[in-house]
Amino acid sequence: MTATEISTVTGVDYSADIDESRQAFGGSCGVWLLGPHQPLSSMSVLVASEGLDGPMDVYMVDPFERTDAAFPTTAEGLGVGSSKADVESVYGSDLQREDSLYVPRGERLWIEEAGAGILFETDGNGVVTSVRSGRLPQLRHAEGCA
Repeated sequence: MTATEISTVTGVDYSADIDESRQAFGGSCGVWLLGPHQPLSSMSVLVASEGLDGPMDVYMVDPFERTDAAFPTTAEGLGVGSSKADVESVYGSDLQREDSLYVPRGERLWIEEAGAGILFETDGNGVVTSVRSGRLPQLRHAEGCA
């Protein structure tokens, strides 16, 4: 989706966020929340500054310490709260992995296809804590734009 399309869905004008991202990150990238009091308040977007009608690079589902939100899931039903074993059973040997940079015993699990993919982050107990989908290489950035 583009920022204009997301604005239509959420009813929020993101043009100021796009402008702020251009100023803060030199026109290349920025991160903004879909909310905070909107239906998609559990999501953030990593934005390529291609204007309001440019593509979004990464869509992230992250609880942001909210436990009452209903988070979107993949077509297979995977999402925040799923187990690492569930992710492995769906994607099998196509799944790539690396240790989390910040969570002891946590992992980053992802699948790639045609320049895009889905990435699941797990906590130390093997529970999915966030889900991202989008274009590469932005999908694998550890912190927003880097």
